[in-house]
Formats: sequence, C-alpha cells, structure tokens
Amino acid sequence: KKFINDTISAQNTLLEKSTGNTITGMSEETKDLLTKIFGSLENAYPPLATTQEDAQKAISEGGSYSIDAVADRIMTMAKFMAGDDPDKLQQMREAVEKGFSQAGLDFNNATDSDLPQICKDTCTEVMRRFDELQGVTKDDTDSHNKNTADKK
Repeated sequence: KKFINDTISAQNTLLEKSTGNTITGMSEETKDLLTKIFGSLENAYPPLATTQEDAQKAISEGGSYSIDAVADRIMTMAKFMAGDDPDKLQQMREAVEKGFSQAGLDFNNATDSDLPQICKDTCTEVMRRFDELQGVTKDDTDSHNKNTADKK
C-alpha cells in the first residue's frame, strides 16, 4: 500500500514539476523497488516534455509516453508484482482496470470530457497484453464483454 501511495504521489509531483530529474516525496524503499523493477527511476518515470513539440514526440510511436511504452511499464510492474501467481496477476489486472476507470472519472470531473484517445488506446493495449499473458482468447473476451454489457 505504501508503494502504491508513493507511486501516486510521485506521479502527481512529476505532473506539478515537469522539469528536473529528481523525484521528491518518495521513500527510499519505493525508489529501490522501482530501480529493481525498471533498472532506474528514469526508466520508471521518463522525463516529462516541456514543449508542445517534445510532448508530441513523447506520445508518438517510439516515444517514452507512447501507447507501447506506457503499456510496457504497466505490464512490467504487474508481472513483477504478481510473479508466477495467476490469482495475483488477476488482481493486478483488476487494479489496472480500476485505475483507468478512476482516471477517466477524474479527468471527466476536471474537464467535462472523456479521456483522450491515447489513454483509451493504452488501456485497450494493456488489457490485450493481460489477455495474452493469462491465455484468454478473443472468444473469452467477447463473451465477458457481452456478459458485462448484459448486466448494465
């Protein structure tokens, strides 16, 4: 729980201070864990762009905040935390789904609009990777989506 709180705090700090290479407000324990998982804090939290041009590069294919790059970081974290335990992997999947859902609600409340398409596409890519990792077929996913829609 401390790790998750530290991570959220660090993300908020990064959003507030998009320049500089230091991350404040994060415990040494969390920094060490992120370094263990990603090799460095910079790999876990790539620098944020400070110009519109750099931001466009960052979210474009091959950029540090592209769909693939963000999905890679999310899945690296999920696989590390779950290890070989399928139940923990499912918990990670549910936590990621909840996180994207909450981000959508927060974004909507703040801007009165939906998440940007890149966020939706990143969520779709992450869920596709969970499906692949968990051995879920397209038919399973379609059936789950239909059952979920039927409950609404």
